[in-house]
Amino acid sequence: MLPSVLNYVQVRHKTRAKTFSTGFDLGSGPFEGVLPRTQARRSMHSQVLPTTQGLARRQDSKESPKSLKAELEVRAQQVEESRSSRVKESKAELEGRVTAEAPPHFLSEPAARSHPPPPLFRRAQSFVVRAPQRLPSKSRVTTDSLKNVMHELALEVQPWLGQHFIPHSRIQTAERDFGQGDPMESKTWGLIAVKLMPTNFITKGHSEFMDDYPSSTEQPWLDFALVRTLETLRYPYVNKLLGIFRDHDTTYVASPFAAEGGLFNWSKKGKSPGLEREAEVLPFALQILDAVRALHDLGIAHRDISLENILITGGRIKIVDFGMATLQRMCTNEVRGKPSCTAPEMHLDAEYDAFLADAFSVGVVIFAMATREYPWLSTEQGCCPLFEARSRQGFVASLLKRRNGSTQGRQQLFDVLSRGLLELLEALLFVDPRERACLGEVCFKGQLSRASIWLMAWLSSARL
Repeated sequence: MLPSVLNYVQVRHKTRAKTFSTGFDLGSGPFEGVLPRTQARRSMHSQVLPTTQGLARRQDSKESPKSLKAELEVRAQQVEESRSSRVKESKAELEGRVTAEAPPHFLSEPAARSHPPPPLFRRAQSFVVRAPQRLPSKSRVTTDSLKNVMHELALEVQPWLGQHFIPHSRIQTAERDFGQGDPMESKTWGLIAVKLMPTNFITKGHSEFMDDYPSSTEQPWLDFALVRTLETLRYPYVNKLLGIFRDHDTTYVASPFAAEGGLFNWSKKGKSPGLEREAEVLPFALQILDAVRALHDLGIAHRDISLENILITGGRIKIVDFGMATLQRMCTNEVRGKPSCTAPEMHLDAEYDAFLADAFSVGVVIFAMATREYPWLSTEQGCCPLFEARSRQGFVASLLKRRNGSTQGRQQLFDVLSRGLLELLEALLFVDPRERACLGEVCFKGQLSRASIWLMAWLSSARL
């Protein structure tokens, strides 16, 4: 009987220790800084241990089992009360940190204008708590390692056997997503997406491709190699590469099918811009921000972040199309990405920071998700009046007279969007990259003049 009582106490408190990991370090990305479970277990073990020692002493003295069980129950109740007290103290400390770090002018805003209703945000919070933490590997991706992966992938290309891949007619009738290829049924993988590209463009490998297309802005073998490398590093926001196949005319690239489609189609549907839509946008925005930050910490700048290049599967986002990516943070005379998402400094004859350019693109994506329309059609000087107005007047001022076509009565965007979201968008969409906020990358830590998006009210509200 005595061993079973001891096991009951130990199992009971180990199980409760697992739930003591819901706090966040607000000074970094949303999935970093979760209170380690080992810390909670260590603390709990220090309180269970005296119980077991007392049990051993009483076994030596041959004390009755009933008295031992009663004492164990008293000790268990004391441990539970102590644990509850620590949880309350941790929550109070976390709330105090959020209040201290939030900008004063947002603390004075009415609660209904600062962030969406609490029930909707609690749903977003529960999603974040389940999301993956920082990548286990902090090593940076190198050019040499990518070259080796490209060579291995070129050797792995298999002949295309059409009888093993059957077009999925039911899904093909639905609206197509730009980010993934044709849906097909595979005997090996089930439902997959297959991209079709001309073999004479893909060539037999990266070296041959660069010889034939030295000025190409998109490099398919770089895309394949980065996807395979990120898989190896257990990066959670990449859509896996299942295989590359080829016949005389076409090269086929197979990957898992994203059943929920892409952000491009998602952004055109759902609720009208407002607080309820912001609550739907928030879980995806948190993932996108953390996904791009993690890429930068690995030394990778995507340079083509857009609605079309972000898929959704099982409530998780997957970033695709790394063909314009680079391992060089500072770039010159290299304009990349969609016209509406391209950072304005890319159009200048000067060196630009590719990490900050990605941050600008993320801002455009979040704006489009929240409003169901792009903020502008192009960031090139003289090409789009909306961007010209933003450059002259500032982001918030440019929204004062702008009306949203998807809201009832075509309301002004300034009145539709919450103050917290406006703050985040303005920080990401600064025309001057020197004023733009960073995504919390390691390389920007210590730069007091550079704001971090993780301290902003709209994101902090979801992480309480």
